[in-house]
Amino acid sequence: MSKKLKGELFLYSGNRLVDGKVVYFLRKGCWVENSIKAKKIKLEEIIKLEKAVKSDEKDCLIIGPYLIEINDDGEILKLREKIRSQGLKINFQTYL
Repeated sequence: MSKKLKGELFLYSGNRLVDGKVVYFLRKGCWVENSIKAKKIKLEEIIKLEKAVKSDEKDCLIIGPYLIEINDDGEILKLREKIRSQGLKINFQTYL
């Protein structure tokens, strides 16, 4: 954990390697697309879960995992992460 964390509750987020979709850590070997279903991680739990997350990255389940801050209700706080969680909203048929 290299960056200084300010909050109390977090989610691990990354991208699923097979399709690039944004996913959230639920448990070792299991990542979900819905952030509400993800494991809410308290600040003091991060070190314990870091090993499982790194293992999933090494096993090529996910790529680029990192922590994002949430509130007590599990809502993502940063706008960038809210946009990421909602997925791509571009209709490519418009451009063809």
